[in-house]
Amino acid sequence: YEHWVPDVDATIVERLRAGEGTDPRVGLSDVAMIGDRVEAGDPLAIVHGASDDQAEAIAADLAAAFTLSEGEVEEPPVILEGVS
Repeated sequence: YEHWVPDVDATIVERLRAGEGTDPRVGLSDVAMIGDRVEAGDPLAIVHGASDDQAEAIAADLAAAFTLSEGEVEEPPVILEGVS
């Protein structure tokens, strides 16, 4: 069982990151990116919370940010266009 990540709702991820404030115990790491291949049981992100309840709440919100696909997807270009 394998899937790919074709879309990540950056607005949800950034909203959660903005809520981290300055508490060093709270944050996200190892966030799956578009084009990543994931298997059943692989984390889509690691959630760090000041408490288990806080981490579980963040994880529930974060789950809505990811879409999974059964087909392989291409990674988007790093640079979309140049500015002159």
